[in-house]
Amino acid sequence: MKKLNLIFIALLISYSSISLLHAKEMNSEESETISFDIQHEKLMDIIVRLSAKRNINIIFPEKQDGLQVKVFFPLAERISPQRAWEFLETFLNMSGFIITPHAEDFIIVPSKEIDITPLPLWGGNFSPSTLPDNDEPIRYIYSFVNINIAENNSTKANLQSIFKDMLPGSDSKALFDAKSNSVLITGSASKIKGVMNIVQELDITGFRESIEVLPLRHAQASVVVQIINKLIPDAEGNRFYPMPQQTQRTTFFSKNTRVVSIPSSNSVAIMGKVESVDRVSKFIHKYLDSEPKTNKNILHIKHLNNLNAEEFAPELVNLIKHKMPGDQSTGKSKDDLLSGVIIVAQKADQSSSQQAKLKETAIGKQIGGSVDLTQEKLAGSSGNNLVIAAKERDWKMIESIIDQLDRPQLQVAFEVLIAEITLSDLKELEAQIRGSQAVCDPPPVAKWQSSQITTPVLNYEKDSSGAYTDTLDSAQGIDSNLLPVPAGDTTHPGLTNIASIASAGQTILSYKSTNGILGILQMISQYKRSTILSQPFLVTSNHQQASIDLVTEKLANGSADTASTGGPITVNSQKLDAALSVALYPHISISNSINLQILVQANEFLDGSSTRTIRAITTNANIEDKEVLVLGGLTQVTTENTQSGTPVLSSIPIVGNLFKKRTKDYDRSVLLIFISPTIIRPLLSGGVNSFTQTKTSALKGEILSAGENFESMNNPVSRIVFPYAHYMPENFNNSIDLFVNQGSYDSGGQSALAKKVENKALKKMAAADQAEFEKEHKQQLVAEEKALEHKALTRAKNNKKKTKKTRKSQSLKERQLKKKLKNKKNPFDKKKK
Repeated sequence: MKKLNLIFIALLISYSSISLLHAKEMNSEESETISFDIQHEKLMDIIVRLSAKRNINIIFPEKQDGLQVKVFFPLAERISPQRAWEFLETFLNMSGFIITPHAEDFIIVPSKEIDITPLPLWGGNFSPSTLPDNDEPIRYIYSFVNINIAENNSTKANLQSIFKDMLPGSDSKALFDAKSNSVLITGSASKIKGVMNIVQELDITGFRESIEVLPLRHAQASVVVQIINKLIPDAEGNRFYPMPQQTQRTTFFSKNTRVVSIPSSNSVAIMGKVESVDRVSKFIHKYLDSEPKTNKNILHIKHLNNLNAEEFAPELVNLIKHKMPGDQSTGKSKDDLLSGVIIVAQKADQSSSQQAKLKETAIGKQIGGSVDLTQEKLAGSSGNNLVIAAKERDWKMIESIIDQLDRPQLQVAFEVLIAEITLSDLKELEAQIRGSQAVCDPPPVAKWQSSQITTPVLNYEKDSSGAYTDTLDSAQGIDSNLLPVPAGDTTHPGLTNIASIASAGQTILSYKSTNGILGILQMISQYKRSTILSQPFLVTSNHQQASIDLVTEKLANGSADTASTGGPITVNSQKLDAALSVALYPHISISNSINLQILVQANEFLDGSSTRTIRAITTNANIEDKEVLVLGGLTQVTTENTQSGTPVLSSIPIVGNLFKKRTKDYDRSVLLIFISPTIIRPLLSGGVNSFTQTKTSALKGEILSAGENFESMNNPVSRIVFPYAHYMPENFNNSIDLFVNQGSYDSGGQSALAKKVENKALKKMAAADQAEFEKEHKQQLVAEEKALEHKALTRAKNNKKKTKKTRKSQSLKERQLKKKLKNKKNPFDKKKK
């Protein structure tokens, strides 16, 4: 036992870091998806492809014959690399191999060598429910709480029997340690998780006389367990002194019976007395796991078309609990009507391909052949259904209630127009003038400069090379040329002249004297108007929120981090959002009026900065169908008047404008929001709603107007460069009609547009076939005529040759006959002799 404990500790230390590293890799791959559609591909090729995708090294076994098995696993959906890796673990497990981390790599070994292979170790504070739902080979240590395997040999024998039945094969082992009262289990994680659900239940409540694992064919294990556990009464303990007992109510199932689900194999484990286990097993076979062929089955599945099963199930349960008034007048007792009804909502899976678990199939005899793992061998995903256990009479009443409530809901289409109008009026008048350097004797002593455009422009001394220095010229300090700025002016770095300060659109007047520019006058009158229109379009169901967000993001400098004293300073970047958000929550009344909860946010960045203006409207209003609700009040007016100048001189009419600066800036921004809801009623038959037709016509009109630019081009160059441009609007409109009218059906069940398209296509095909037939027929006639001519020519040539040959043969025969007759002896000549 000491040796076994040392092995436990060594495995725990050596593989804790590997498990953490593996968990980090799994988290990084959650967002990525890959294609895993396998069509008769070798298992070896799948391993190589996935290992390259995850950038890991694989150590293969010496004998690789079993890895040449072909796998057929068609899967249309894209899955995460981690999910694909779990499928690979299942393929290897079914082929007689396991894959496990080994240092920084992964190693593949035969399943029969699992006892001597290092595996990830689970145990301690890890509950069996935390084990992964895949076929990853692991070792799991479980310490018993109430069961003592050291003192009770029969208990240990029963546990060994359970592990042997539920962990078959050479790749699963269970070793008991009586000293630590624990068990070490080796095998796939999903198998260990399934058997530990039963073992843990036994460890809490103690052993029963009988345990039966019942596989289910038609029902879902979790739903069956939930229904059975509600039918089994709770065990009652004697917490107080003995008191006169009341007559206990007779129950169908024993209160000491426990039922546990095994999701990996869609089975249930029943624990309890032999008679109770047999009774529960027969009940499940007869009522819960039978194929629903007749109305006698108490387990019913009702699909909801418009309501949410998870939200509707509690409401329906509350409705059944508070029965309708008038039931007592029927003379029926409380337990007769709607008693014992159980309603469970079947939760929808996020992804049937990713959440489904592979059913295990023995392929030991198929090594080297083909493994068929089609979608039929995946556990089907649940839908928007209600699972109801009820008597036939109660079921009919409940079904009628559901049909009355599960009706198509009204929808609301919102047209939202957000108009932002900005007006800006800017006027400026400013001047910069200096004293005139008149040619007189003596020259004027006073020098002056009125600087309203920028700071005073000064003269600097020059050195021997003629370049300006930083020393101010005391004689002509302010008596300088106003337009160019000397290079020695350190107060205006990068400035070449005053005119460059002016913005676009200004008018500049200058006057020149003997010493350069004497005065500069700048004037501007600028008017700007901008209109921003946003027109989102939303559709939502009644009592359901609809929202749309148009977000503009900018990166701005955030907080600064200093690594240490004197170290580098890191400026973090942060994202700033300016969103146009519209959230609407409608409530339609019987009178077709709409109570509307509105939240509108129109945020935007100021020009060239990360500063945002945040504007929001939150209100609640009642509005009729197709009416327009106008929201406003977000108006901002900014008026700024600035005037500066030389005292006294700036007050002189007309001339005073040369000694002052005046600026008037007027800004006004208005935000208006128009909302128009339209109630869309459900169409119980095929067709296109009038609202959809209106929107479609408007869209087609915009496309046609956009194509008029190309249709009006008559020059041949444009026609050559854009040969198909004038056909594009028509093609787009045909595509729109085909998409919109695909729901319009005639009495025969065929789409009207599809029928037109089909007839048009048939006509085109008939015309094409006719043209092809005529072309082939003409070619055939020409070929036949040529063949007849060729035969006639050949026959004529043959006749000539035959005539010549016949003449030659006749003359030759005549000569041969004459020669033969000449050489032939006369028989009568012998008689004469």
